[in-house]
Amino acid sequence: MRPTARERSTRSQPAPPPVIGRVTAAAKSVGEVAQRVVGEAGLAERVQENPIGMAVAALAFGYIAGGGLFTRSTAKLIAFGASLARVPVVQDRLVELAEEALDSVLEQAHRHSK
Repeated sequence: MRPTARERSTRSQPAPPPVIGRVTAAAKSVGEVAQRVVGEAGLAERVQENPIGMAVAALAFGYIAGGGLFTRSTAKLIAFGASLARVPVVQDRLVELAEEALDSVLEQAHRHSK
């Protein structure tokens, strides 16, 4: 006589294969490394200081990591950005942003050199 569906589902399940254990260990290891990187890079503080900028950076990283860098969409976006950068008001703001970024980098380098 064949076992019923209930009997089949209540049978003891076989032990997970060793691959699952390795994957779990690798995931835990990656999580620990990620936490260390976040702590050492000061990402938590940067997110607190500039949440929108960090969200944009995360989106850009994901776009690039996902293979979107060498696509027609990216070429069109760069062309649009280049044409937009020719507008005087946008040029002024871009120069301000570049100066702020350079000041920030120089300040951090100065702090770390002490």
